[in-house]
Amino acid sequence: MRRGAALIALIAAWRSIFRPAPACKPGAVCAVPRVRTAYKASFWGVVALVAIALVFPYVLPLFY
Repeated sequence: MRRGAALIALIAAWRSIFRPAPACKPGAVCAVPRVRTAYKASFWGVVALVAIALVFPYVLPLFY
C-alpha cells in the first residue's frame, strides 16, 4: 500500500513539475528559471531515494 502511495505521489509531482510553465508576471517566483531547475533536481533526487527504498527488500537477501 505504501509503495502505491509513493508512486502516486511521484506521478502527481511529475505532472506538476514537468508540465509546460504557465505565463508568469515578471518578477514572480515562477518566472525564475533556477527555481524550476531546483524543483526538477529535487524531484530526481527523491525518485532515486524512492527507487532505492522499493528495491531494497528484494536486494537484501543477496547479502546474506
